[in-house]
Amino acid sequence: MTTNLELARSDDEAPQLVVSGEIDLSNITAFRAALSEDGDSRLVVDLTGVTYLDSAGIAALFERARRSELEIVLSPGSVLAPLLEITHLADVATVRTR
Repeated sequence: MTTNLELARSDDEAPQLVVSGEIDLSNITAFRAALSEDGDSRLVVDLTGVTYLDSAGIAALFERARRSELEIVLSPGSVLAPLLEITHLADVATVRTR
């Protein structure tokens, strides 16, 4: 069963990927493809609408951060914030709240 995942793109100052739903093994292929769509340019990933992020999602974000500048946007008090700290993703990507 595939978990609900919605991806939307915006091209303001930097390409932006707006994600909502759950990111897990059932939809990681679509998430990875969306992260790679802009090649190696700076990317802003808005995770304010994400309610669950598993290790496959964390790995995909690490892969993107190794290739180019990555900024992750979270909602204030997001349940994802401690996860990004524990995994040290916040050390290789810019994490901010909106």
